Amino acid sequence: VSLADIGIPNPKFRRPCSLRQKVVLTTRFKGVCGRMQSCSRIDVGCLDGKDSWNLFLAAAAAGGEQLVIKDKEIEGFAQQIVRECGGLPIALTRIGGAMATKRHPDDWRRMAAFLESSQIHRIPGMERDNTVLLHDLKKSYDHGLSTPTDRECFLCCALWPRGRSINKADLIDCWIGLGLIREPSLDDAVQKGFSMISCMLEENLLMPGCNARDEVKLQEIVRDMALWIACDCGSRDNKWLVQAGVNLGAQTKLIELCQRAGAAERVSLMCNAIRELPRPHFLSSTCPALTVLMLQHNPAFTHIPAAFLRSAPALAYLDLSHTAIEQLPEDIGTLVNLQYLNASFTPLKMLPVGLRNLGRLRPLFLRHTNHLSAIPKGVLRCLTSLQAIDMYPSRYMDWTDDGDAASTEGEGNEGIASFEQMGSLMSTVFVQFLGITVNAIGTVQRLGRLINVCTRRLLLTRFDSPQHVTLCPSQFKAAMSSFSMLETLMELGIAECPTLEQLVLDGEEDESNRGPRNQSWCLPKLEALELRGLAKLEAVIWRSMSISFFLPALQRVKIENCGGLRSVGWAMRLPCLQHLELRGCTSMRSVICDEDLEPPQDGGEGQLLHTFPNLVTLILVNLTELRSFCSRPQVSLPWLEVIEVGCCVNLRRLHVMPQGRLREIRGTMEWWHGLEWDDDTVQASLHPYFINKSVE
Repeated sequence: VSLADIGIPNPKFRRPCSLRQKVVLTTRFKGVCGRMQSCSRIDVGCLDGKDSWNLFLAAAAAGGEQLVIKDKEIEGFAQQIVRECGGLPIALTRIGGAMATKRHPDDWRRMAAFLESSQIHRIPGMERDNTVLLHDLKKSYDHGLSTPTDRECFLCCALWPRGRSINKADLIDCWIGLGLIREPSLDDAVQKGFSMISCMLEENLLMPGCNARDEVKLQEIVRDMALWIACDCGSRDNKWLVQAGVNLGAQTKLIELCQRAGAAERVSLMCNAIRELPRPHFLSSTCPALTVLMLQHNPAFTHIPAAFLRSAPALAYLDLSHTAIEQLPEDIGTLVNLQYLNASFTPLKMLPVGLRNLGRLRPLFLRHTNHLSAIPKGVLRCLTSLQAIDMYPSRYMDWTDDGDAASTEGEGNEGIASFEQMGSLMSTVFVQFLGITVNAIGTVQRLGRLINVCTRRLLLTRFDSPQHVTLCPSQFKAAMSSFSMLETLMELGIAECPTLEQLVLDGEEDESNRGPRNQSWCLPKLEALELRGLAKLEAVIWRSMSISFFLPALQRVKIENCGGLRSVGWAMRLPCLQHLELRGCTSMRSVICDEDLEPPQDGGEGQLLHTFPNLVTLILVNLTELRSFCSRPQVSLPWLEVIEVGCCVNLRRLHVMPQGRLREIRGTMEWWHGLEWDDDTVQASLHPYFINKSVE
């Protein structure tokens, strides 16, 4: 650290009468800097590759011999060890010092292997040295996390693969699903989750992920420490069996792992190449203590043996998302303690009747189940503890079926669930989160009249509509009875409506104050909007109201295959928009056209246009007629970090002016070399950010 950087002048140039005192403090916790009212703060992060290597060499050479650089085999293992340390200085110095006297390559090979498998405390002959390291790191855990719940939430981060980013929303879902966050409302629980993540970042227990806004990361050695703590400081190695992201695909490895699962309480096998779990006769015993099983992101995983579920009677948390599973075994009904089930992003075709036995199930996640076509009757109304059900989007949209009176609900009846079934469930429990796909306006109206449900995610698809649709407060309230659905909606999609040409949102202006007549006519919590497959849609028009008033919290807009749309200039007035994605809009010549802009002031034709105040990501794909981002020459995007362009053959100029935050410009090499520039220095300044991305 440069002393001048923290305000300590060089004593050689300081007169005796000007002597002053400075206090420099170091701390693991960023909050200490605020409480001490420090004048300046210097964040000391993890080291880069070069500095990590130099620090490790210095520690490993403390014994006087340069073993690392003398032996090429040892040097290779040393480089692997340095990578596994992830730039953490305390790990580099401790491990480097411990290896200073190790002269045989096998010792270095073992160290690298144990680090890779997060078993640092088990390295033969070095148990004491490495346990001291883990205890040093544990001080941040002990003093930075004040409650057992906070500590348990932090340990859960170690269930994700080593060195990879963790989506904040997925992490909070996990905490809520495990019952670690219990708040009166789901909104309060989510807010508490984000608050806990912020605290862990402040305590340096978590780091920002690749996408700092949406992801966090656990430093590699800190993750090893978390698993060591979770396994009772190494005394019960199989208490948490975590083999996430280790390319665990071979059946022999999987059988060996399952034979160790008898005493496990939590098992994480996510992000591997697993095709199926071993048959029960390969198991050494049942898994009476197993409560958490995480199998998500195994894209080749096709089915789970029924008997495997019977061997884990205490299972409370099961995640099968992002797998190839098509059918849940009927024996899932034996998991009477199951509280969390996630089968999102799977080709699941139907739900089993046995699901009705899961009376303790709280969230049921079936997001992006594009093959789900049947929900047996009577299943939903039996889930009496259900707090959240998310089927956005899903192939299943037959909620308008009222259920025929002639049909019965016996065990053998495999008819589909109807809206009446959904309504029956919601009359007995308060569903705090509903994500649903519907194909009729009548269903939306009936849904809006339910007083015991918060609709959070809604997809309207394949419904008959006139060419021109006008929505206004009086019409909406007449159809829905209230504005309650508008008040809770967080994500909205409109898809596959081939006749819709114009969508008008009318605020019904109040003549007395020239504002919207009804102040409830807005979507205060909507964060994501998707328009897809509206082939004839030409315009979205706003009347008697401001778009920033109607959509004050909108962060993500995705518009796909809307061939008649010529521009989306209305999006530039969204105050919170962070992600704009346009795909397959084949008539669009400019994202912002002249009609969207106010006339320039006198002499201001070449002035910089300030718009999109918070846009972080801009994606433009398959816009075959796109000539420019804006009809004016220069557009300011102060927060832009990522631009992606694909199959925009006529886009020859980048008039976007990022201001200091740009990280990536993604596109094909052919497109990049075909761009035209007014000034070669602009191309030279942007070239370091270009990433060659092949056409999808």
